[in-house]
Amino acid sequence: MQDKILYGLNGIEYISILTQANELFQLIQLILTIATTLFILIIKIISWYNKAKKDGKIDNEELEELSSIIEDGKEKINNDTQKGRNDKSN
Repeated sequence: MQDKILYGLNGIEYISILTQANELFQLIQLILTIATTLFILIIKIISWYNKAKKDGKIDNEELEELSSIIEDGKEKINNDTQKGRNDKSN
């Protein structure tokens, strides 16, 4: 539930970037939004690490899960920054 709220708020931030008329404010808001996305990614990695270390070792399946978390975060940042770059027509 908490993840859904964080992602929802982060999505609202990206939408507000697209509607920002001033390019300077748009850039500042984009930087803050990317920082928020990175914060969410770090929280997910810490959560994964705590869950993975419960049994005392990290196996290949858990490493694949970490890889998936990182790849999803990377894709989200890349897609959202591309949206911000492409919408500078304001």
